[in-house]
Amino acid sequence: MLPHVRVPRYRVHPIAAPWNRRYVPLMNDLHYYETVVEQQGAEFQGIQMGPKGALILFADPKLRTTLAIAEPEFSPEAVSRRLQDSRHTFASKS
Repeated sequence: MLPHVRVPRYRVHPIAAPWNRRYVPLMNDLHYYETVVEQQGAEFQGIQMGPKGALILFADPKLRTTLAIAEPEFSPEAVSRRLQDSRHTFASKS
């Protein structure tokens, strides 16, 4: 790790690049994200840094598409809504 990069005491985003000094605090356990996503019928894929912060990634098992929700907006309702919107969009294109 570079000496000029200061790591905060809370959990540091695992994908944050060393040149990105905006570290994002995550929940203590990624199990929460995985549990919520699986309860909504999707597959948890991980967390990735986006241009405005962390994105929670999950896959729709029916369409085999990867979807994302910004961490501050993450909730069971948001996951369900994102899955429904994606399925509706793909159904209307068929």
